[in-house]
Amino acid sequence: MRVLLPVLFAAACRHPGSPEVPAAQVLGGAGALESSLPRIRACYDEALARRPEIYGEVVLRIAVQPDGSVQDAVSVLDTVSDPQLVRCVERAAHAARLPAPGPEGLLLRFPYLFTSTRTPPEIVRALQRQHGLLPREEPPAADAPPLLPAPGTVETW
Repeated sequence: MRVLLPVLFAAACRHPGSPEVPAAQVLGGAGALESSLPRIRACYDEALARRPEIYGEVVLRIAVQPDGSVQDAVSVLDTVSDPQLVRCVERAAHAARLPAPGPEGLLLRFPYLFTSTRTPPEIVRALQRQHGLLPREEPPAADAPPLLPAPGTVETW
């Protein structure tokens, strides 16, 4: 079981509509972003007990008060299709204590990735690539032969 927090894709801004910057830059490092991981892992353990095949991502919008307390933590995207897991992750993030961001507070966007040994490897790679945990693949050279599906497979988009 793995819960990943792709720190590169955690973003922060001072108020709605202002430009986003890496959250680690504003909060003084990646360690602050990982404080809620033990609780988040417990949420995923509970979800795996209910549905052993569950995987996906939950992206939270977190409002941080000037003192570092979390005012609000709400899911803005989830692909896990498990309301209990999403609520548990929201509660865990709400209980987190972050470094004081300053007088204006902070809005964060946190992506959490959930995979297990039952998650198909291609899904794990896709999630990792999407969130910057794997390098992007280079496009094929113009003179490279076309990539065709293996015989007996159907490719749909």
